[in-house]
Amino acid sequence: LSTHLRLASKEHSVKEEELRTALRQAHFQVDRLTLDVRNLEEEKLKVLAETEQLRVELRGSQTRLSGMDGEHQSQLHVREIRIRDLENHLRKAAREQDEIEHKHKQTMEDLMKENEEQRQVLKRKDEKIHELEARLEQVRAPELISKHVK
Repeated sequence: LSTHLRLASKEHSVKEEELRTALRQAHFQVDRLTLDVRNLEEEKLKVLAETEQLRVELRGSQTRLSGMDGEHQSQLHVREIRIRDLENHLRKAAREQDEIEHKHKQTMEDLMKENEEQRQVLKRKDEKIHELEARLEQVRAPELISKHVK
């Protein structure tokens, strides 16, 4: 019976130590979760403060916008029209530039073609001149020989 009691007491002590360890781990987890909750609450407060600041800024912007009188709105309208006019002018200028560049390219191609044709004509004329000079030399050669012979 004494042995049985000692054995039961040791088992009880082991179980008690296991329970204490589990309790310490549970306390540690609770502390960690509590810290996480505090951090989340701080983050929530920061977000709420930023949200409120943005609301204040938005209200200020709305007040400034609603405070604009008809003159300001008219000026904005005139500026918008002017911007549209300038954009249209830019598009028109770009189209005209494209047309000019196309005409320039076409003119350059035509000039190059004409230049090549003129080179060919000059080349043929040059060949014709050489041919005529050669014939002239053939015609003169007998005359020169006969003059030298006399």
